[in-house]
Amino acid sequence: MGDYRVSNRFSRDVVELLVSRGMNLTGIAALLDVSKSYISRVRSGTRSLTLDHLATLEEELGRPVALLLMEAIPRESVSAKARPLYDATWRLLRKVTQPPPWGARKPARRRKSKRAKAA
Repeated sequence: MGDYRVSNRFSRDVVELLVSRGMNLTGIAALLDVSKSYISRVRSGTRSLTLDHLATLEEELGRPVALLLMEAIPRESVSAKARPLYDATWRLLRKVTQPPPWGARKPARRRKSKRAKAA
């Protein structure tokens, strides 16, 4: 993907989100294969994450980057005019990333074995 960087503000918000969910800077650094001081600088706003870092977070956390972006951006920072779109996007992303309830899936049909058909 290259070394494309995302904004310092967004990078800081992602790190803060992960910390608020119980991760520490050492754990985030290990997850992204960077130094703890790098993550500390991201948190302070002097460095930023890359697209590769976001792809790693998506893979390791099992959450799409788009949802991570939505979770990291405080709703209050979105203009009142854009909030209906923000809210609709939030609901859609949450819906498509959640597994269906157990009763929603149809059970797999079992095929009869050749012996059962012959009997």
